[in-house]
Amino acid sequence: MHNIAFDDTFAQRFLTAQMLTDAGAIIPLVEDIKSALTGFDNGVFASHVERAKLLAAAERLIIAAREPEEYLYFTATQNAQNAAIRSAIGLDAFRLIPDDGTSVSVQELAKKTGADERLITSRAFLKEQNRDMFQQMYDFVGKGTYALPHFFERTNWKNPNDYHDSAFHLGQNTKLGFWEYLKEDPERMRLFNSGMRSVATIGGEKKSSGPFPFETLVGSDPSQQITIVDVGGGRGQALEAIHENYPSIKWNMILQDQPGVVADAKEKGLPAYIEGQGASFFEPQTVKGAHVYIFRRIFHDWNDQDSQTILEQTRSALSPSSRILIFDTVVPNVKAPRDLALQDLNMMSFAGMERTERQWEDLLKASGLRLVKYWRSNVTKHAVIEASLP
Repeated sequence: MHNIAFDDTFAQRFLTAQMLTDAGAIIPLVEDIKSALTGFDNGVFASHVERAKLLAAAERLIIAAREPEEYLYFTATQNAQNAAIRSAIGLDAFRLIPDDGTSVSVQELAKKTGADERLITSRAFLKEQNRDMFQQMYDFVGKGTYALPHFFERTNWKNPNDYHDSAFHLGQNTKLGFWEYLKEDPERMRLFNSGMRSVATIGGEKKSSGPFPFETLVGSDPSQQITIVDVGGGRGQALEAIHENYPSIKWNMILQDQPGVVADAKEKGLPAYIEGQGASFFEPQTVKGAHVYIFRRIFHDWNDQDSQTILEQTRSALSPSSRILIFDTVVPNVKAPRDLALQDLNMMSFAGMERTERQWEDLLKASGLRLVKYWRSNVTKHAVIEASLP
């Protein structure tokens, strides 16, 4: 038996994601589901929060109803299901399945793909960006997550915090960091960018510009131009949503990301009202005194030290009235939902993390910034963290 000295931070993050519901709670859980259904009317959920309540109650009921051995078996065989889906994507089988409700036989799919009939699966991901999302999660994130146990054994169970030495490196057998690994191959970068557009539609976010009231940026002069910089903004989907939801504001919209990402965004039809700029958020911000700098799902990729560097490079460009808006997950300090805990484990494989309120506040303070407010919404599970100069 090995003597294992658990790092406190690692233990807290890992064990939170593994907590199971007591089987004796089945009846109360059924009542929880009934209660959650009050937010469902005429086929529509009243809000993202009501939908999340129902999903959480249903998941807890399934876990409680299963025998322990059955639950462990189900969990262990998820890898096999994922492998089957990834194989079907590799065969390009989903493109051959009609999306109009008609059917196609296994024999037809086998003939068209050249695969054995037993390899054909009926779990169809018909939208291309959904397939891309699954493929990049399986190929890039998945291999790192699967390597976590071996990585922890090698590092004596310490919380990972080195971007250049993580479970991702072990799983991919590479010395490149995650972003360098993507940039090495244009197809990897394409998969990632397309997959992230699919992720952006999860949880009611497709058309959401978040809970921050952007109309408050306009002063007494409605013709005032508002400069907004989306830092690390990918293909510009966040700016598009803001522009769509606030059409009366005179915007000066700037998208910043790695040059290759911006070039891909332009190739895919970046709107003319958005200016694309190749930039690195690890270097000083070149747009000075903008009204708003937004970071959408950026910081969970990075440890505290790297995140502090990113914020400090932006802080140098702030005017007294400038705001930083961080669109990201805010994990409750206690009783974190299971999906957020599992997402934290995903990010752990890259030496990243999902942060609690306390951790966000500590990060902002260390970066020389002031927390103004947490903005939350029933539309999306992500919050907006508003920050400014002290």
